[in-house]
Amino acid sequence: MASKTENSKCVVIPVDSSDNASKAFDWYVSEIHRPGDKVHLLHVHQPVLTGYQGWKFTGEVHDRLEQEKKKVMTLLSDYKAKLKQHKIEGDAHYKISMNTGDVIVEFSEDENIKADIIVIGSRGLGAVRRTILGSVSDYVLHHTKIPVIVIPGHGKH
Repeated sequence: MASKTENSKCVVIPVDSSDNASKAFDWYVSEIHRPGDKVHLLHVHQPVLTGYQGWKFTGEVHDRLEQEKKKVMTLLSDYKAKLKQHKIEGDAHYKISMNTGDVIVEFSEDENIKADIIVIGSRGLGAVRRTILGSVSDYVLHHTKIPVIVIPGHGKH
């Protein structure tokens, strides 16, 4: 990791294939990025585990997981290209978990990352859906000690 200058920061930006994640990345680049910042893009993948029989996965499930992995690798490759395009130092990471919020918090607070800020897109859920489904951005906001910037989504508020 490059040495940080006085004004540089370590930024974690959770990403997925949504417009809201892309909007959060673009907002970071246009509004607060400074030379010397280190950006860690993080994708938390929630695999679709249907069609299994006991502890033995069928070939269909294995194929599905491989397809999902390809999509994740393409997503991360696209975001790495965006970092390079904007001449931003950083890397892309992925974790597999069913609890996206926990992983984002743990990753950001990890001793090797030590994020100064998290920039996260909001899915823009309406109040009822957010109450029922929960919100990853709300979870992160309330479970980390790191400052969080939530970029609003396109939904109704």
